[in-house]
Amino acid sequence: MSNGFSRREFLRRGALAGGALLATKYVSNHSALAAQDKIELQFWHQWGGPPNSTALEDVGARFTKLHPNITVKFTDTSGATDKVTAAIAAGNPPDMINVGVSTAVPEFAHRGALQDLTARLAKDVPNAESLWYTYSKEASSYNGKIYSIPSANYNVGLLWNVDHFKEAGLDPNKGPQTLEELTEWAAKLTKVDSNGNIQQIGFIPDYPGAGNGQFVNLIMYGWAFGGNWYDPTTKKITANDPKNIEALKWEQAFYSKYGAQKVQNFAKSAGNYLTLQDLFQSGKLSMVFDGEWNLAFGDPTFVPKMNAGGFPAPKNNPSMFGVSYADSNPISIPTGAPHTDMAWEFVKFMCFDKDVCSSFGQTLANPCQLKDHPQFALEKDVRFEWFVKQQELPSQKVFPRIPVSQTYFNKLNDAEQAVLLGTQSAEDALNSVTKELQDLLDSAGAPA
Repeated sequence: MSNGFSRREFLRRGALAGGALLATKYVSNHSALAAQDKIELQFWHQWGGPPNSTALEDVGARFTKLHPNITVKFTDTSGATDKVTAAIAAGNPPDMINVGVSTAVPEFAHRGALQDLTARLAKDVPNAESLWYTYSKEASSYNGKIYSIPSANYNVGLLWNVDHFKEAGLDPNKGPQTLEELTEWAAKLTKVDSNGNIQQIGFIPDYPGAGNGQFVNLIMYGWAFGGNWYDPTTKKITANDPKNIEALKWEQAFYSKYGAQKVQNFAKSAGNYLTLQDLFQSGKLSMVFDGEWNLAFGDPTFVPKMNAGGFPAPKNNPSMFGVSYADSNPISIPTGAPHTDMAWEFVKFMCFDKDVCSSFGQTLANPCQLKDHPQFALEKDVRFEWFVKQQELPSQKVFPRIPVSQTYFNKLNDAEQAVLLGTQSAEDALNSVTKELQDLLDSAGAPA
């Protein structure tokens, strides 16, 4: 069945699918699934190709084995969010979508482009919050309602080159414990030639960053310094919080010390991210603020040479040790999806089956979204184990879930780059973001 959907009227659907309590594993709605004619569910995702796409195909095959009349077709829409938006607006959406990072979910939800899953979750998985980590509900919500279900969590920490640490006389088994210590260690690890050209650098604050498809590091530095990015009480954008400005100036100091152009040229001299030629794996960069996936997707010859731990906080704000965004790969059902009930059955299977959680987490090299699950191979690595345990720390933060979340994220990246390259001051850049985003937020109107 297809449902019409105009560009101006994002109509919500909320029909409840019958089901059973998911106490420990996926339990299907047998009657609905048995009555369903043979169908193919369409799942558009932004996980790219193998091994991630292979992991998705495996989840689909497992579901079809349980329910032979239902198959799932996976389509990679990485970098094509406009295609997803257009399909929903035209009334021809897929059954399920993954929009990459969940900062995009609030904007889709505000426009009415996603179905509210709150009632379905409460009926079929009333204990979901006890199965998830403490931040999962906030990360999946907008305006007090659930619009996505987490599948494979992810976060970031400090990774360092063990050989570099040994050479500099630093303890390779323990990373810096304060931001001041990290700054000091970075200087010890940096090598420049007689002309001031960088040969090896201890730390680059914005790497890998949004330019390599990762998070905007400035956001986490702001949290580390004690700043906030939004005031939910006053509904005000707080990009120019003095602590956020202080954090951006701390970043800028790394570029200023060696020359912004020289740092940029040095960064560009390396190969593609997550290859043996990238800054970190090639041995040009000693410490990096990045995720647990390096332990699986890094070159096998380099992975044994890295160690991992929490990213340090300023010594006057120790509770923020291990600061990281707290997020998950969000799965949503678009408004007007042709097979909503069956799509929900697949979402439940993918996101609440313990075995699926473990196998998917292993392939993606992400912590499982369910606290209780069979241990998988990566979790036996003490470096990966840190990222799992880190999820329980109070320093794990969710970026504001507001109608302009993704736009805000993008603008902060632009501001960070402008300041690091010396084209704007930290104050001017964050004042500009505050005004622009506040204007956008004020004009966003009520949710559709």
